[in-house]
Amino acid sequence: RNCIESLLPGGEEVEIIIVDDGSTKDRTPQIADEYAAKYPTIVKVVHQENGGHGEAVNTGLKNSTVPAAFISSIKFPASVFSRFTTTAAFF
Repeated sequence: RNCIESLLPGGEEVEIIIVDDGSTKDRTPQIADEYAAKYPTIVKVVHQENGGHGEAVNTGLKNSTVPAAFISSIKFPASVFSRFTTTAAFF
């Protein structure tokens, strides 16, 4: 949640893509869906079978609607991601 929450202040200037790469041991799918429902113009969720980190990154990039991307699974201050048009979070 920290990563997603750290990006939300970007509002409509940010596209957040959450790739649920087959999470089964936690609430990642439910949490991702909650954010997508609450912020439908900002957050997009992709659920897929576990394909590893590389496949999750590629899925995030394929689902981006803009050419630039910043990819992370950790929290960053807004100043770090403000120059990127797309931000994807992977769990």
